[in-house]
Amino acid sequence: MLKSDGTMEVEYNLTFLEHGSRDRIRKLGPFDEGHKIESAVIIHDSEVKTVKLSEAEVGIYSVLFGYSTVPGERYTVSITYSVDREVVIEQEMFGELYFIFAWAPFQWSLPIEKETVMVVMPVELPSDIRKPEQITQELIDNLGIGYGDLSSYKWSFYPTVDETMGKSWLSIYISKTNLEPYYHFVVELYIPSKYFTLGPSPTFPSPIKPTVTPPSPIASYGWAIMA
Repeated sequence: MLKSDGTMEVEYNLTFLEHGSRDRIRKLGPFDEGHKIESAVIIHDSEVKTVKLSEAEVGIYSVLFGYSTVPGERYTVSITYSVDREVVIEQEMFGELYFIFAWAPFQWSLPIEKETVMVVMPVELPSDIRKPEQITQELIDNLGIGYGDLSSYKWSFYPTVDETMGKSWLSIYISKTNLEPYYHFVVELYIPSKYFTLGPSPTFPSPIKPTVTPPSPIASYGWAIMA
């Protein structure tokens, strides 16, 4: 979730099929500078357990499960963190002031079966837009939203609906399958400055608190599946 004050909240989910047995992930990261861990759990067969993060290097953690995994089983490590500093860069483009948001999930030394990034932007949509098919390229152009080269990805815009406030926020889904080791997955968005306050926003919905249910890709910011 990219917020109107230029900060962000991230939910990172890593799903893996266990081939051996382990009680930790040795290194996970690097996390964004200025991050704060909000929650960290491991999920197996709908059972959720808190994991311990031990800093191995600056911005890189060992994830200690508290138990050993079993071969042939699938596990999901889910970590939620916030970054309370501006993660956007101001730049004039096409005679207008824009904020550039560029973000990349962690790289892995193993191939990735599927990786998905979903970004909720601080761009309010008309209240009657509640389905992905209602977001046309014409609407995106009218909103002034730009994005980097997505030709090698599966992607689409969709609305994130806040039922409590009755508002919809522009969001983007970007996914790629069969990633080679150390693939550099980068998301670039160009958003007009008028959508940012760079101060507390009274209109943007509060971040959703983590629950004790398995994460779904629809609620995820970063999602990686390792076969």
